[in-house]
Amino acid sequence: MKRKILDIDSLNDLLEKINSDPDIEITYEPEKCRIIVSKEDKRDFIRIPLPSIYENGEVTEVSRHFTIALIETGHAALALCDEEEILEHKVFKSYMVRKKQGKSQLKYLKTKGKSRAGSRVRLANALEFFENINTRLQNYHDQYSIDIIALSCNKTVFPFLFSSKIEPPFKKKDDRIYKIPRYVDTPGYEELTDTYEYLINGEYFTEGDNFIIEI
Repeated sequence: MKRKILDIDSLNDLLEKINSDPDIEITYEPEKCRIIVSKEDKRDFIRIPLPSIYENGEVTEVSRHFTIALIETGHAALALCDEEEILEHKVFKSYMVRKKQGKSQLKYLKTKGKSRAGSRVRLANALEFFENINTRLQNYHDQYSIDIIALSCNKTVFPFLFSSKIEPPFKKKDDRIYKIPRYVDTPGYEELTDTYEYLINGEYFTEGDNFIIEI
């Protein structure tokens, strides 16, 4: 797979070339912030920056507040952002993994894993972990009207956000949730800033060996 990170000016230069080719078909998927570019049996994709809109064949920067939430078992990195900078951020760490097995014990802790002292500690830490995440996210939503919730959270962890004593400031199927379309390493400050830079830029990528429009 080939991919290139592009700023808005470069995206619009690319779109101008695409729009000038009558054999190219364009499909916009707003929920994925993505444009599908099709020609014959080939498909390329353009991911537009979060603080932008796609209208009339071009990408335009807009002012938006959005949150980033990178969450995995025992690690979380959260941020309140706009199109210019990360306004606030917070990193959480918690002991929630059995050392010998090295994997999440969330389901185990909620059922038969409460009897041993270590399990009780992990359970208490898990409850506090998700309460801290939701408290911080609620604080961001109290400060600004949030347009997009950029989220990286696996299917095992995601339900625990909603079983917490403190609820998150969004629903499970909130239209504002944007699943970050890339691999996210262990959440921390560096991964958070890398993700922010990724989201405020665009991307041109293809499943094949060559782009439909070479740049």
